[in-house]
Amino acid sequence: MVTSTNTAPHTGRRWLFLAVWLLWFAVGFPYPAPTWQHMGVAALVATGAATLMVLAATAIGWWQHRPRRTRS
Repeated sequence: MVTSTNTAPHTGRRWLFLAVWLLWFAVGFPYPAPTWQHMGVAALVATGAATLMVLAATAIGWWQHRPRRTRS
């Protein structure tokens, strides 16, 4: 894997923003380019969706391996 020799902080965020901006421009040309606020909202939505998936997987796993009462 090739890593950048540039050690300045926050340059990765700029490259990520530029990449998303260009992708948005290429895919959704009639729509306005995203701002930092739009990307923040998208990140929050993605985080919320990931959290729900983790909670659902945890609940399903617990249900499948829930403690059973044995007759004694």
